[in-house]
Amino acid sequence: MPLTIDTLAYVKELAATGVERAVAEAQVRALAEHALPDVATKADLERAIADLERGIERVQHQIELVRRDVTIWLGSMIVVATGVLLAARYLGHG
Repeated sequence: MPLTIDTLAYVKELAATGVERAVAEAQVRALAEHALPDVATKADLERAIADLERGIERVQHQIELVRRDVTIWLGSMIVVATGVLLAARYLGHG
């Protein structure tokens, strides 16, 4: 949702404080053309926060999957190492 400004009210406000109308009009044109397009609205920020939260949830899920896989792998290696040590102990060099 683009940010809007009442340019006529802006010009009138500046003119009421003594700024020449031509200067006030140039100022409001410059503001509308150069500054306002880059201003983020509350809705823009809320969308960005929601996107970041979804991204964080995806990363947390991926971390949990990696943690599970590493736990399974490590457990498997312990079982295999235990089997190798027991085989060497009981089936080893007589």
